[in-house]
Amino acid sequence: MNTEKFDRIVEFSPEMSAYRKELKKALEGLDRIGAQGLIFDKVLLVSIDEGWGYSELVEMISYELKVAFDLEHRPIEKEEESYITDKREESWRRQYDRIENIGNKARHGSKFAILTYDLTTVGSELGTPEFMRRLCDIKEHTKDTLLIFRVPYMSQKALTAYEQAFDDALAVRVLSVPPVSVENMVIYVREKLQSVGTSIDSGCDDLLEQWICQEKSDGVFRGYQTLDKMVTEILYQKAISVNEGELLDCSMEYVGKADIQNMLDDPLVAENAYELLDELIGMTQLKTSIREVVAQIKLQRELKEEGKDVEEPSLHMLFLGNPGTGKTTVARIIGKIFKQENLLRKGHFIEMRGSSFVVGNVNTTMEKVRSTCRDSYGSVLFIDEAYGMSVGHSNGNVTDEILPILVAEMENHRDEMCVIFAGYKEEMEHFLKANSGLKSRIPHVLEFPNYTRDELMEIFFKMVEGRFEYEEELKDTLQDYIQNIPDTSFQTKEFSNARFIRNLYERLWGKAAYRISQSGEKEIVLKKEDMLCVIQEEDFQTMVTEKNRKQIGFAVK
Repeated sequence: MNTEKFDRIVEFSPEMSAYRKELKKALEGLDRIGAQGLIFDKVLLVSIDEGWGYSELVEMISYELKVAFDLEHRPIEKEEESYITDKREESWRRQYDRIENIGNKARHGSKFAILTYDLTTVGSELGTPEFMRRLCDIKEHTKDTLLIFRVPYMSQKALTAYEQAFDDALAVRVLSVPPVSVENMVIYVREKLQSVGTSIDSGCDDLLEQWICQEKSDGVFRGYQTLDKMVTEILYQKAISVNEGELLDCSMEYVGKADIQNMLDDPLVAENAYELLDELIGMTQLKTSIREVVAQIKLQRELKEEGKDVEEPSLHMLFLGNPGTGKTTVARIIGKIFKQENLLRKGHFIEMRGSSFVVGNVNTTMEKVRSTCRDSYGSVLFIDEAYGMSVGHSNGNVTDEILPILVAEMENHRDEMCVIFAGYKEEMEHFLKANSGLKSRIPHVLEFPNYTRDELMEIFFKMVEGRFEYEEELKDTLQDYIQNIPDTSFQTKEFSNARFIRNLYERLWGKAAYRISQSGEKEIVLKKEDMLCVIQEEDFQTMVTEKNRKQIGFAVK
């Protein structure tokens, strides 16, 4: 049996590694008294998140049992079931029959089986007499079967409730496997590269952390699977670069900073962060406000270090504004400014939507908040549309459970992470009322106004310049179009500002690309006719149509 994969992951996890040693000792001890079968009387309760080695743990247990029972060359029956929410007895009887059949098949083959049982859907049934009865019935139907129950990783307090429920009915061993820290993820990537004979520059750790934060920002991170994907990407792109002779060090045996920077959307490199701020179009007052905030925080820290009676400065902020007004971009730059000014250790940018915190039941949601905050120590945690946390469940509102955790994290780590809440002004004001301590922990409030018409023009041509040539008439056509967007559309909170301009830009050069492909032209020039084709499309024409009024025409000439 090839044990390379589970060996690496199990040994990388202190908790799983310790359990492996314990399992070996238990099997050896029971063998001395001829009672190895007793191993199946003790169930395993594993608290672990998706992607952090559960499958590898099961494979390791299977391997150790096969060695102990001298069955190394026989396949082991392994099945998975989930706790069913259907209350009907016939549904449970069908599941009991399936479970019992697993053991029956094992007795005629490899002598034993492994049943992994997912308890994610238990919810409020935990600890009830009905739940206890179901546990006992499940165990009763699993002869010659090692029973492994799985729950998501959760706090020790929440896990204790599961342990107590089991303890009343079953002999249980609880194994809690926390998600790997960002620092240890970097070590894992390094070791995985080294296992194929590739070393990585010692200065790449910070860039790898940025990449991991980037992977986590969509709210879906698959643990070791994502880390393995990163290793594959590094080696694949390195192979292309080496083959094309693009690098000074054309060697597959070495990965440098440039290799990792190419994987990042917005690498945090040694540059003047204030210059990035100043390059942004518009935002005159906002840029001044950011400098004032930084100056205030620096002074507070200096006074604190001098022993003055001042509070430890808080870095947390509130960004209020409509879509496309630059909130995300400014938050990224603030991370870089705080890093440059030694206000944050790392300055990485971790982006989440409020709704991304709401996963599974309340316990898993609470742990999601804790783990995201842990990842954000030393960095910026940007929570867009934070009011997305306001989702109901059987015991009330999720915000009632998770905001106290978030507030505690913000207070306890106020000097080592910057939490930025962003969203519409009215919705954010309502959200802040959900917890009495939240608003008082956000000292810095920045408002992002809609861009002016002239600023939108400037944003558009900043996107174009350096990429495409364009006819001068195109500028006039765009100017007329933007000027004809009525205030009833332009001033609403639904108007997406720079996002609207980016969509228009993307559609424009798409039209130009098609025109050129059909005409056989050699030069790529954006033309007035391309712009006219774009603004005739329904979603762009709607912008210049006032409610209950006729369309403001832009006929193609």
